[in-house]
Amino acid sequence: MREYVLTYLVTRCSSERDHYMGGVLTTDGRGLPLEFSYTDPPVEPTRLQRVLFGAALDGYIRREVIGASLLRNLEQRPDLVLSADEALLERAHVVNCPVVWVQATTSKPIGERGATQPISATQHLLQLTDKSSPIRVECASDAEGLQSAVQTILLDVAETTDVLDPINRVTEALDLIARGAHEE
Repeated sequence: MREYVLTYLVTRCSSERDHYMGGVLTTDGRGLPLEFSYTDPPVEPTRLQRVLFGAALDGYIRREVIGASLLRNLEQRPDLVLSADEALLERAHVVNCPVVWVQATTSKPIGERGATQPISATQHLLQLTDKSSPIRVECASDAEGLQSAVQTILLDVAETTDVLDPINRVTEALDLIARGAHEE
């Protein structure tokens, strides 16, 4: 198996929607951390920005202000960026590699390891192990070979680690940072 570098990108918004945070965790193919960074300080849109951007503000902050910035500042170029936020799919040009939205499902297995089930031209279910629920994977486009290349990487990485676990780790790290508990 080839050694991959994966980057996991997560954005968060406070329940009051008054500040946003984001984080990236770059790992090797076994899920071991290579690099971590986050927005510091959190992004706090002003009242005027809320009025001017309207409903587009949330996506703009997640994509342009947080996602693109964090990806642009990566020290290592990843083979694949996995995001927990569908709004970040359009950031592939920033890192010159595929950016995919991934999500756990509770669906029954769809077949043996490697089986896929299309949902749309850009989205499908992928069976990473024989007995687990498949994951939902969405690519930014249906460019020829993109989904196949992404599936190859995910299946290779799934041989040694839980592909979705680093997203949970970034989410937990952002929660610790928001509470100020990361210095303990």
